[in-house]
Amino acid sequence: MATNKAVVTKYAAATNYAGAVGEILKTRRRLVGLTQVGLSEKAGVKQSIISLVENGRRTYSLDALARVADALGTKLSTIMKEAEKITYERTKEQSANVISQLKRR
Repeated sequence: MATNKAVVTKYAAATNYAGAVGEILKTRRRLVGLTQVGLSEKAGVKQSIISLVENGRRTYSLDALARVADALGTKLSTIMKEAEKITYERTKEQSANVISQLKRR
């Protein structure tokens, strides 16, 4: 059973991190009162890319992510730590749900 748990945990983490980064960026952007276009202009990143990242459908390069973080008045390391925490909590919850389902079989 430990092997199944490790596989489920690794898969869930990989699928949630980009989404967590996007959620954090969207929340911070709204808190500072910027539109996607405004953030795009301030960070030098295309608005379409910002939209895709905020919706978890694309990732940024570290360079672009650092520029976006700076435009939002924060550090890249802060965003990464927040995303890691969110991902950890979600992964833990998802893993527990999958393991519970496997035990029922």
